[in-house]
Amino acid sequence: MLKGNYVKVLSKTIKHYLYKEFNSVLEDYLLVSKRRYNNPISFYKLQQWMMLDLLEYQEGTNYHKERKAELNEQLRLETDTEVRKNLINDIQESNVHQLVYKIMQRNVREIVDGIVWRLFNYKRAWLDVFASTKKNTYIQLSKGLEMELSELSKYCYSGRIALLNDLSTLIDIGDVTVRNPDGKLEFHEIKRSGKSTKRTLRQEEKQKKAVDFINNGYYKQADRVYRLIDLDITYDTYLKPVLNIIKEAKNKGYGANVLSKYLIVECDYIDLLNDKDSVEHVKEKSKRIKKCWDSRNMVITLSNIHRLKLYPRLYAPYSIFPYPEGICMDLISGRAMLFAHINISQITDILKKNGWHVSEEISCDSFWGGQKCFFPLTLSRGEFTMPIPGSDLVRIGFEFMKMKTLLQQLEMIFQESSKKKENESWMTNFPREKEVWK
Repeated sequence: MLKGNYVKVLSKTIKHYLYKEFNSVLEDYLLVSKRRYNNPISFYKLQQWMMLDLLEYQEGTNYHKERKAELNEQLRLETDTEVRKNLINDIQESNVHQLVYKIMQRNVREIVDGIVWRLFNYKRAWLDVFASTKKNTYIQLSKGLEMELSELSKYCYSGRIALLNDLSTLIDIGDVTVRNPDGKLEFHEIKRSGKSTKRTLRQEEKQKKAVDFINNGYYKQADRVYRLIDLDITYDTYLKPVLNIIKEAKNKGYGANVLSKYLIVECDYIDLLNDKDSVEHVKEKSKRIKKCWDSRNMVITLSNIHRLKLYPRLYAPYSIFPYPEGICMDLISGRAMLFAHINISQITDILKKNGWHVSEEISCDSFWGGQKCFFPLTLSRGEFTMPIPGSDLVRIGFEFMKMKTLLQQLEMIFQESSKKKENESWMTNFPREKEVWK
């Protein structure tokens, strides 16, 4: 459940006229991104509008941050009671404005991340090439940005789908990503000068690695071959029952259900939680839900507002969920707060019953370099050892993946392991995963 203070601030923000007006525009953007996806000109025009909005929202966030600092300094020096009261009101109003602008930045990013998933044909393994490195998503109005937009227009007006990478939280290779009519992808670095630097050389190396991996299914580095392995698995989810929970919350302020022995999902509609009937509904239903698990079980709780804070960002954005645009926007903006409670103890028991020996908590170097990966569980069967990335378990809560999908993945990797060569590293891919998100 949410803390009352947070509910109060967010509820005030969501009822603000700026939120309502901005969010309705972004809902139109989401609609265009889904229905005009294969139209290069529409795609280009959409990016222009979103870029202008992002710059405006960044400026609005910075303005109100500075304004709050000034008002707080005035409040510190002021002694008159009436003036202090007015200053406090101004600070609260500026705080709401700043939060509106922050939410809108997140909304634009989520929509663009959905565009990236479609551009990459919903192949999560491809996204793994990019999503583990990008940290800075702040956009600067500069000569370089002007050059990138100019290049973007050339590709789109020549009939190719092209994306400005600055808009995405995912792609950190090149400045513009282009999908050709034959499905092949290209990454273009728009240089400000003709000089080669250490940064441009690193970028060129990453681009070559990405192109080889995506277009050929493998790439070589030193004495190792990094290969993409397709696993013929249907990605099965609880998306339909989750939609019913969201609809209940939209009607009553709160919805919850036990989806499996390892997953409970709750949903709050922030602007409805102050209603008396909603509060009683929350108390009654949450009390019943909590009784189904033993207090000794290890449970982690995830929320939809955390998706953009995670690295790598390999979870499906809410903008590609197979839900109506309005509900997707409620999830993106935080008006609808989803909480997924994952019972790790129950998951461990399921794995053991399926013949796996389970040990916990190891860390290792990231597959693509950079920060270390955390693997909460390591499975073994005979001489075979398989770490389960934290992302696989978190996916159960962010995408409501059914356990049987994970079990099928593990079984197929176990069966394929005898074919693996000593100098190979594998990344697995579900070819039919895109059927879930289309």
